[in-house]
Amino acid sequence: MRRQRSSRIASVCPELRLLLASLESGPKGPLGNDDSLDQRIDWSRFSKLLARHRVLVAVCAQLQASDHWRVIDPAIRSELTQARNRITLTQMKAVAELLAVASRFEQEEIPYLSLKGPIVSQLIYGDPVKREFNDLDLLVRERDLARAVNLLGGFGFEILDKPLWDLILSGNARPPSLYHIHLRKGTVLIELHWKLSRNEALMPFTDDQLWASRRQVQISGRSVAIPGARELLAYLDIHGSSHCWNRLKWLWDSHQLSQATTEPYPCEASRIRSRLAGRFWRSESGDDTHPEPPRSVSSWRERFCIEQILAEEGYPGRATNMARRSLFVCSLYASLRQKTGYVLQLLLWPNAYEKVTLPPWLRGLYFILGPALWLRERVLLRR
Repeated sequence: MRRQRSSRIASVCPELRLLLASLESGPKGPLGNDDSLDQRIDWSRFSKLLARHRVLVAVCAQLQASDHWRVIDPAIRSELTQARNRITLTQMKAVAELLAVASRFEQEEIPYLSLKGPIVSQLIYGDPVKREFNDLDLLVRERDLARAVNLLGGFGFEILDKPLWDLILSGNARPPSLYHIHLRKGTVLIELHWKLSRNEALMPFTDDQLWASRRQVQISGRSVAIPGARELLAYLDIHGSSHCWNRLKWLWDSHQLSQATTEPYPCEASRIRSRLAGRFWRSESGDDTHPEPPRSVSSWRERFCIEQILAEEGYPGRATNMARRSLFVCSLYASLRQKTGYVLQLLLWPNAYEKVTLPPWLRGLYFILGPALWLRERVLLRR
């Protein structure tokens, strides 16, 4: 028997209810018609929610296949159509670059893995541009990093994090929170990783297991290397949890992939995701992916993530909220040593390395400069 949505979600605004229903019907077929819901929708607010949760392309596709589309205010409908076309065109360019780069990496025998973005869209929708993404995430082994950067330079990509790249090339110690650099070519941005995340200690698998899980997904008749199903799901769960599941796009991605993943890794981030998704959508079987007792997930963490998801302004930028977000992520670590390491990473803010260059014997000052520079940016943003 299919599980009913919780009363917590039934109380949200009608705009968010329509967004949730549209996503849930995405891989399964067109939405049904609900005229009573249409009459209560503030379409301008709905449009803002689509942009805020980065699900405009997928939801608009579902609305156009139903009678909901015709009742949207014509001006809003035109704006949504233009936004969808603009996003789709930009993402098609990014996919073309991904296919070209992936092919060249294979030719040059540089092992890589494509993360998130178009590969997740392909897995969920069978379409690499239906899921919105801002950049292409590529993972290479650290020993192949310089070769990968040079190869991307040959494709016209320019390094955006030049001070950090110079630090890497110098061979000096780098901040432990540094795990990727950015490269850009026109509208296409690449995040080139040598570690999955700054929260790598949360990953329930080793590097060897990750690379051994390597598989191929077909995009437009071309092969792209991606992590195994279990590894990809765990990575996405940890990525979403590191952002407190602030966007429904991330929660929906993991929820959908979890339905097709057998024997997922038992990690805290996945358990939290399962419980959160259960408050917004139903699983195919009606069962949780991780049916552990309720005590396995702290109630304050669940409430906090829901608060972040329902915040219409996106990332609440208040210092108190940022501290609570950091506390949430810290709670995912099992040991005191891991929690301490996470806090130290917060203090070693990577931007400090970009703005101030210190000799090796003075680098302990970055623990002070990191928070100071972060506070300075907060103050400047408020002016």
